[in-house]
Amino acid sequence: EEHELILYTEYPFPSPQGTTLRADGALIDRVRLVHGWWEAKDEKDNLEREIELKISKGYPIDNIIFEDTSTAILIQNGQQVLRCTLSNPEQLQRLLTCFFEYEIPIVEQFRHAKEKFAQEIPKVAAALTDLLAIAKQIETLITKAEIIPTTIAEFITSLKTAMLIARNSVNLS
Repeated sequence: EEHELILYTEYPFPSPQGTTLRADGALIDRVRLVHGWWEAKDEKDNLEREIELKISKGYPIDNIIFEDTSTAILIQNGQQVLRCTLSNPEQLQRLLTCFFEYEIPIVEQFRHAKEKFAQEIPKVAAALTDLLAIAKQIETLITKAEIIPTTIAEFITSLKTAMLIARNSVNLS
């Protein structure tokens, strides 16, 4: 499903300590949910050490690419998923595909709820249709029989009769 992601550079976000950190990039959707992060380091930096440092500061580890112009490392859900040499197009494509296909938990939960709702709608619609048909039958019977209660006792009797008709219509015991 297309999310219409936009890359924001120098994207600010709060650290666990309450300070503001800035990722080199963040992929944001229409409703401002972050789908992925990007952090660029210099080639002279030790990429592994820089990753540890950034994580210790509170950088997200749900879906982030760390790269140093020669190597890219994809971390998802706190685990290193892929590492590639940026000069290898096939490896890079695989890493980027994995990165862009990552589904953030709230989107995954929404998708599952939407699928379940779509499956349940026909059942709910059928049940409502049945209830409306029963209500129409009760209304017709009351109108034809001219059962129009004038006292509370007559109302209770009419209600019991209507409930009995409804139960028999749906075969409830």
